[in-house]
Amino acid sequence: MRFLLLSFMFLSVLIIGCGESENEEWVGTWDLHTIDGESYAGFEWIFNDDGTWEVRFFGISLDRFDIEDLDAFVGTYTVSGSNYTIEAEGTLPISGTWVISGSTLTLIDKDGSVTVLKRQ
Repeated sequence: MRFLLLSFMFLSVLIIGCGESENEEWVGTWDLHTIDGESYAGFEWIFNDDGTWEVRFFGISLDRFDIEDLDAFVGTYTVSGSNYTIEAEGTLPISGTWVISGSTLTLIDKDGSVTVLKRQ
């Protein structure tokens, strides 16, 4: 009986532990389409499954450019239900709500700014 109970507990932990991360829907490469209706071509947002992100310009990592505040183009993100928080070193976090429809990820930050990304 004890063996059965321990086996059940072990399997429960495995099943729960292997569940999908809330970040899962964001993972991948997205093209920046618009911010507040203004078009932005060439910028890619890459969300990794470990909760990190980076921005690339035409597929080139921005660390190849002479940009003073490079830390603003890499950071971490969290997703909880329909809420998100994006953080970059040295900047205030951006948080708000999000929705995915088809291949479009729409971010609405707490100040009302709307960012639209299209999955590659």
